[in-house]
Amino acid sequence: MLLNSGLNDGVKKGHAVVNEDGGIGRTINVAPNSARVLLLNDINSRIPVKFSETGVNAILAGDNSRLQKIEFMPPDEKANIGDQILTSGMGGIFPPDLPVGHVSIITALGEIKIEPAVNIYRLNYVSVIEY
Repeated sequence: MLLNSGLNDGVKKGHAVVNEDGGIGRTINVAPNSARVLLLNDINSRIPVKFSETGVNAILAGDNSRLQKIEFMPPDEKANIGDQILTSGMGGIFPPDLPVGHVSIITALGEIKIEPAVNIYRLNYVSVIEY
């Protein structure tokens, strides 16, 4: 995704991109009047998250599809359909407790799929924040 704001507007590499529904991604390249955003569903995206109900920390990974997946969750922890996923605040990019989605599918192999809080295909306005 490209933004029509850049260095001249105070945008820097690594700033979080959000809207009223939750997290969208982070800036990875910034020019004087534009910025490139790595979306949360991108295969190169990994962010630290937590389950809102239990506080269990994990990693949210993109896979170039509409849904994201949970990686590196402790093996003794369980997820439930509908569990809300929030940013953990670790890593210094996203502030804590920003919604990123909810558990929508748990496969027979235990893979946890996340329905994003934000519909990235219908974005008009976003905010760039420094944390």
